[in-house]
Amino acid sequence: MLDNFAKNLIVPGFSEASLQASQLVTQVKDLTANPNEASLEEARASWKTAYSNYLKVGMYNFGPAEEQVIRKSLLEEVATFPVSVQRIANKTRTATPSFQDFERDSRGFLALDYLLFTDTALQSFKTNPNYANYSVKVAEDIAKRIDGVSSAWSAYQAEFIQNSGTDAGSSTSVFYNEFVKNYEGLKNFKIGLPLGLRPGQSKSEPEKVEALYSGFSIEFIKIQFDALSNVWKGGDGLGFDDYLQNVEGGPTLSVSTKEQIATIENELRKFSPEEKLAILILTDEVRVRLLHTELQKNTRFFKSELSSLLGIAITFTSGDGD
Repeated sequence: MLDNFAKNLIVPGFSEASLQASQLVTQVKDLTANPNEASLEEARASWKTAYSNYLKVGMYNFGPAEEQVIRKSLLEEVATFPVSVQRIANKTRTATPSFQDFERDSRGFLALDYLLFTDTALQSFKTNPNYANYSVKVAEDIAKRIDGVSSAWSAYQAEFIQNSGTDAGSSTSVFYNEFVKNYEGLKNFKIGLPLGLRPGQSKSEPEKVEALYSGFSIEFIKIQFDALSNVWKGGDGLGFDDYLQNVEGGPTLSVSTKEQIATIENELRKFSPEEKLAILILTDEVRVRLLHTELQKNTRFFKSELSSLLGIAITFTSGDGD
């Protein structure tokens, strides 16, 4: 299973994510050199492609992608949201912006969501050299971080495959925990947070959706859930569902999980790509809450029951009542 994940999903996934991040840098530089409607649309399209490819590997947030000393994990460095418009504005006032600080809500893909999609983006690229420069620097920082993880996997791959077992610290345990955390992040923060369902919230906060400015929140949710489901299946090779066939109660859990995945996919199909999650929370909250409910139902299958049957401990802090 580990061999399948490494060779067929993780390594090629990061390779593609790195390639698209590099292409993003090129497009943002082109926009900076020639700020017009066409170059802006090309940069936006490249951003969407690059972020979509990152979402497909976001659950592999361990090994080369994990936190090291003052550097946070790859996910935190390139995919933190909601972003701080004030901090981004502060960064665009300097010709030499720093990325060695704790202001992760002013960089990464979602900072570019603002920089490329805000209503005044094109005018800012035309008239503010620091704005354009910061956009390029953000894109370069994303590409550098993803490429670093991608390159490191060539050496880490053998260690990952050989570190078998299900005990804490094993590849299966580390990988599985990041898989669950990524799923929880999708449910709790990309949907639960803007709905106002997180601890301390008293009302919905639609402005806290992922990709607020581009409006691609729903599309990105679909991409991430599809990627997570593919990991559970192991793509075309061995996955967690295959292991369930060899433990008591496993086949039943496998069937239940597949049924719930199908239910969630059906709910997701009810949202069109043109719909914006932030607006739906204000105008059709019931439909969004139903999606959240179905994702919550699947938590027991991906998390509680799967970890129990396979003997893998949940090692990260999870206090949301799941």
